[in-house]
Amino acid sequence: MNKKPFDLQKAIAGAKIVSRDGREVEQFFYFDKATQAKFPIGVVFKGDGVLYGYNVKGEGVSEQLGEININNEYDLLLAPETVTIEV
Repeated sequence: MNKKPFDLQKAIAGAKIVSRDGREVEQFFYFDKATQAKFPIGVVFKGDGVLYGYNVKGEGVSEQLGEININNEYDLLLAPETVTIEV
């Protein structure tokens, strides 16, 4: 699976988002008015039911002291685009 780096503007526009380990994002929230927030993005993964917080780069919050944990399995990426070819 050829995932692309997270792009906030594309995510806001409705691009499909996945975690680094391949889980699909079911709900995406960007709190644009929360200008002082370290983690203004919230997502819920499909079938999970838990709200996870992210910074504007799509980096996930570590469970330890709310620190950013770079390159962890929860980081956000853009899902690869699928192309349908009719024959």
